[in-house]
Amino acid sequence: TYTIYSYGNSFKKCGLFQMYAAMSPEQTPAVLDAMFESVLRLRQEPVTLQELELTKRQTRTELLMATESPRSRMEANAKSWIYMETQEPVAEIIQRIEALTPANLSGFMDKYLDLKNVSIALIGNMEQLNHQAVDDVLDKYGILFARREFL
Repeated sequence: TYTIYSYGNSFKKCGLFQMYAAMSPEQTPAVLDAMFESVLRLRQEPVTLQELELTKRQTRTELLMATESPRSRMEANAKSWIYMETQEPVAEIIQRIEALTPANLSGFMDKYLDLKNVSIALIGNMEQLNHQAVDDVLDKYGILFARREFL
């Protein structure tokens, strides 16, 4: 068994899309392959309108629920001031969410989900890791990886 999740971090002039996986060393090549295939699929197959609407609904719900707590509102306002130098009303954020289209997302994915820009950190029992199998997966996707081993 293994665990995979993804999330994004937005900053003023940049951002970071992260994928995390926890697995046994033996599963590493297969899990990396599945993760990279998912990224390629996102770039090659447009998001359906149904998927987009579901995601919009979930994002709106999370956004509105975050306004229920004074602490969450305070954090959101602080982040808005730090990153945008303005306080953005929730209604405006929702309008921008509603304006998203599959074409917008495809353009975003083409620009930002490029495996040439990937960074990888493998942490754990490296002695049990099949380094050649991992290198083969990385080579398959054209990813350069400088392995460093620490004693």
